[in-house]
Amino acid sequence: MYRRFTAFVFFLILLCACGTNASAYPYPDPNAFQYIGRDYVLVTLYADPVLPENAPHIMFNGSELNGKAYCNLYSGPYSGDGAALKPGSIAMTEMACADPTLMLLDSTYFAALNEVTSMVLDGTTLTLSNAAGTTVLVYNERSGK
Repeated sequence: MYRRFTAFVFFLILLCACGTNASAYPYPDPNAFQYIGRDYVLVTLYADPVLPENAPHIMFNGSELNGKAYCNLYSGPYSGDGAALKPGSIAMTEMACADPTLMLLDSTYFAALNEVTSMVLDGTTLTLSNAAGTTVLVYNERSGK
């Protein structure tokens, strides 16, 4: 009888250890977050096309986002429910670009990122918009990572 009880307790412990940890993924529906773990490269900034050789990119990992702008690397938290998206306090490196135009584009990119309140993922295209519904950033999933 004692052996059966011990085996049963061991089985329960093993079963609990194999279960999912709800707090490890804080969102109610993981399928709503299909953009997580994908790397996206910017194609338009405020409706202006972006040159691919200097294009910023962004990646979402759980509740963190990170990427590279024109001159600086960045990361920070974000929150959302699949369609809503709000970047938190973004930390970035303080690298200076040799080209003043790239420095201006870097600032413009971060300003646009701070405006974001919603997103739409359509296939491999990620569109980020502001509270007025204006598209501020459009990315395509980076292929060949």
